[in-house]
Amino acid sequence: MDDLSRPGRRGWAVPLLAMFTTQFFAAYPLRIIPLLGAVIAAQLAISPSSVGYFASLASLGTLAGILVAPSLVRSVGVFRTLQACLLISAAGAAAFVLPVLGAVLVASLLVGLADGPAGFAASRELHRAAPPRSRRLLFSLSSMGGSFGSLTSAIVVAFVVAVADWRTAVFVAASLTALAILPLRFLASAEPGPAAAAPERPTLGYAPALALLRRDAGSLRLVLGATILSMSQGAWLTFFVAYLVGSVNLSLSRAAALLATIQAIALVSRLAFGRWADVIGSARPVFVLICACATCSWIGLASLEHGFSDVGLHFVVMIAGISIAAWNGLMGAELASRVPESALIALNGAMAIAMTAGYALAVAGLAWLTERLGGYGVPFMVVAAALALNTINFASLPRTNPG
Repeated sequence: MDDLSRPGRRGWAVPLLAMFTTQFFAAYPLRIIPLLGAVIAAQLAISPSSVGYFASLASLGTLAGILVAPSLVRSVGVFRTLQACLLISAAGAAAFVLPVLGAVLVASLLVGLADGPAGFAASRELHRAAPPRSRRLLFSLSSMGGSFGSLTSAIVVAFVVAVADWRTAVFVAASLTALAILPLRFLASAEPGPAAAAPERPTLGYAPALALLRRDAGSLRLVLGATILSMSQGAWLTFFVAYLVGSVNLSLSRAAALLATIQAIALVSRLAFGRWADVIGSARPVFVLICACATCSWIGLASLEHGFSDVGLHFVVMIAGISIAAWNGLMGAELASRVPESALIALNGAMAIAMTAGYALAVAGLAWLTERLGGYGVPFMVVAAALALNTINFASLPRTNPG
């Protein structure tokens, strides 16, 4: 008998595989912006820092996906929702090659759409099926799809740009995303139809989540901390390649390879951090370490434009790998351990909205600040200061609520 068909294992294995697959391939269109945004901006004869505005629009697409995800999943099921989002994302990716600003802006909005429903479905299904003692690890595993997709997309894009050109790289990313529908169709046979699915408790929008946040200072601070980490992650992934190419004078292929290295380190870090948090029963010390390392990575990144050695550059990359993109899945699991199950779906949605809005504001704000100041140094130090405050926030966070 196949492992996925065994009672008790199919419950968490199928959603885990589906969310990993979706996040993996959805990362390809999303990474077009940070990897090729400066080249696209040059084609449009606009500032390279405009990549921040493209990324902000992608985040708004993700936010739209989060808002419509609950009703969409209830209407057509998890897997049909994911397939539709991947098709839209692939179409948006293909539009990046058009030398028209309006087309690029619409493309940026569309490629973000796949993230929202995927995140909603992952948290809902995994929370229902994951064993409590392994929940943090499984949530970290589910979020690794995006990190692994970011890693491979950076490698693929850098290779295709080197042997062909950036437009070919865009079409490769769009084609791979569209082909991801095939494994999802295979996994869809394990999902019950809307009529056969287990009934869901009715929800009253986000009012219960907001009421809980007003009562529970620990959960409120966790959401605030997640938002700051999301702002840092969005800014890093958006500006890293553009900064290294434009201000540090590295080649596009080398900058993309360094971003791939960060994602590779993040893959290992997610597993290690998830397991560590499960062993000690709390993710609070993990978040303190992540914020402290992220603060150092931003300070190091800001210093690179004033001169650097290969050792210093790779040290910054290493520290960023264990901090910038290694916390996402762990955050959802920590929230699940703090709040009642009846409020989790609404609270997860509220946290996702706060994180996505913070991401959009951060990348647009840094793009504006960089244009006004004529450099990246001060904007990067602003992010470092916010992360230093976030380190204090997590260090003083109340322990997980009992029960």
